[in-house]
Amino acid sequence: MPPYVFPPTQTSLVSFSSLFTDPTSSRSYTVHLTDATEHRSRFRDALKAYSNSKGDGELLSVVETAQSYLPLLTGLIGSLDEDDILTKSELAISWKSPLTPSASSINLWALGHELIFVLVALAASLNNLSQSLIQSASTTSSSLSSNSTQVMTSSMEKRQIDNLSNAADHLCRASGVFETIANQLIPSWEGQLGELVIGDEVDAEGDPDVRPIMGRKMSKMNPLKGLSLKGAGVSGGGKGKGKMPLECNVEVIRALAMMTLADANAIAILKLLSPFHPSITLQTTSLPLPKGHPPPGLLAKLNLHVASLYSGARSLLKSNGQDIDRPLLDYLKKESGLADIRARKWLGVEAGETPGGSKIGLALAWLEDAAKRLRELQSGGQVGGGKTSGFKEKMKGLKLDSGGREERKERKGRLGVEEADIEAFTKLYKHMNQTVHFQPIPLASTLQTLLPSGRPVLAAKPFTMPRPAFGPGSVGYVTKKTSPPVIADDTSTVGDAEEIGAVKEKEEEDATGGLAVWGKSQDVGTRRTDYF
Repeated sequence: MPPYVFPPTQTSLVSFSSLFTDPTSSRSYTVHLTDATEHRSRFRDALKAYSNSKGDGELLSVVETAQSYLPLLTGLIGSLDEDDILTKSELAISWKSPLTPSASSINLWALGHELIFVLVALAASLNNLSQSLIQSASTTSSSLSSNSTQVMTSSMEKRQIDNLSNAADHLCRASGVFETIANQLIPSWEGQLGELVIGDEVDAEGDPDVRPIMGRKMSKMNPLKGLSLKGAGVSGGGKGKGKMPLECNVEVIRALAMMTLADANAIAILKLLSPFHPSITLQTTSLPLPKGHPPPGLLAKLNLHVASLYSGARSLLKSNGQDIDRPLLDYLKKESGLADIRARKWLGVEAGETPGGSKIGLALAWLEDAAKRLRELQSGGQVGGGKTSGFKEKMKGLKLDSGGREERKERKGRLGVEEADIEAFTKLYKHMNQTVHFQPIPLASTLQTLLPSGRPVLAAKPFTMPRPAFGPGSVGYVTKKTSPPVIADDTSTVGDAEEIGAVKEKEEEDATGGLAVWGKSQDVGTRRTDYF
């Protein structure tokens, strides 16, 4: 069940003092380089610890250290832009991509790439934190469903609801981070890339350090100006050598934003139904629906929206043409199909529960269509039509660590619940139609025009990059491009000049924005890591 679990990622050690030099007379940036190195080392250690243990505590540490490192990283990027610091050796940072099956690492030659990988690690950690909360809620509900004598107390119910709410919230935050990468960071660089030659290419003179970019040559040793990726490339073994990493592809990141948002909405539906089911993973339904149960029509629309998000994410990944980890594509296929089946099941219940039984025939049509799609999903075929591959293993991509007894039981259980519901509803409505209503059953081909539009429950939480800890955009930064001095004329005074300077300083401070993430502003002059 949702969410998808990203595999751990790791990165190499980096000393920014070895890569960059402080040309200022005051040497004020030397301490910033040391500070950035220290915070990145903590972030790297947290990634390594999570890779070794995969514990919740290590995930929280990844989130916290990433947020501490970001203001320093953006400070480095801005300072490179203004030549406040200069490159003194080749920048090469190694990362392992969580999106490709290859175990080889990728060498990045731009701080812009580093920023993207840090944000992807942050979003993936938020995503994986939600999975641990779902597991906790599932454990509570599973123990109750297996023990008929145990009753869920109010405190247990509250804890389960809180876990589901927090899990969905983490996913909305993760989606917001992915959206920032896809909608703001990468597009701001695309116009600067030009014709970028990377990998093992050399120039006409055979110099591997000089690369043709936008009709001119630029040395890899040149400073990589700020967020610009000019002169930047990647290298790594295996397939896709010399290509930009998947993390720097707009469509791939946008697909991840859609997937995490779909997972959040799917969990919100579980939360909506949890008061009426002892188990959040095996939510069988009986008729008539209990008082207070969410309307079937609403549940259908919610599931249609989830299905469209999963389907859209999968289409973006498949159209990209690069090597995507297969379990990720399988997960999207399975969850999209399951949400679509649930939507049609609830449309059948909505029609079947119409007063007077005036839509019993339509109810049976929806349920038959849902049953057909469920059989296709169970056989590993294309849900909704097309040839079936008969390769069931393709449909086991619910989680990267799938394959154990519990995972197989959970997969079979969720499909089995839908099958049991559809069979029970079909049997009831068929009996009513054969004995009371005698309505014709519409053809499945006519149902597509009757599908309502999907309806979201949750939206991504906007993520705003934190204020740089130093350099351009930071509090108190004085640009080298100073304005002409204010000369008092006959009608002005020194006080007027001071007032003008104060207003200008305030305007510059306002223009830098606040240290804010996920829609929360932060007081000017402070750096925080508790961005939640």
